[in-house]
Amino acid sequence: MGTKMAPSFANIFMGNLEKEFLSRQNLKPHTWLRYIDDIFMIWTHGEANLKLFIDDINSFHHTIKFTADFSGHGVHFLDTTVTLQNGSLKTDLFNKPTNKHNYLLPSSCHPRHCTRNIPYSQALRIRRICSSEVDFDSRTKELSQHLLNRQYFRGTIENAIKKAKSKPRTRNIDVQNSSNQFQKGTIGY
Repeated sequence: MGTKMAPSFANIFMGNLEKEFLSRQNLKPHTWLRYIDDIFMIWTHGEANLKLFIDDINSFHHTIKFTADFSGHGVHFLDTTVTLQNGSLKTDLFNKPTNKHNYLLPSSCHPRHCTRNIPYSQALRIRRICSSEVDFDSRTKELSQHLLNRQYFRGTIENAIKKAKSKPRTRNIDVQNSSNQFQKGTIGY
């Protein structure tokens, strides 16, 4: 039970912590997004108030301490670089220095459909993350080289990238609201 439940316990704990903490704050982030214990937020109340906010959250619980990277230009969040350009948010793929791009070798004993779909799934991931076509093209060129280094066929890689590029970055979905009625929304996928 231990390790299988750890992410769920962490989510429940952090969800309760953030709800309680944010409810006590006079100045709140414009945007607050959390994935387990990584938080992305947009702060519109000035740097001095941001530092106070960070001090407050770090003193809120005796065992939970946050590190903060903030910038008026851009930050890394999970596998994404988020930058502010001309008043709009731009996203690009971020690879941590520890990422060795050791994709499953196509010669492995895994079923063919597993290795065949790795180039497409990675290209689609890049499509979803990169908000500009220039960044998409640059990142898929890097992906192509990493996959070639792992003995994937150039044709398989090119077809996967072409297929991913044909997909729109956003799509309409049905979002169920609390009254069990459906409403249209647009999200990145």
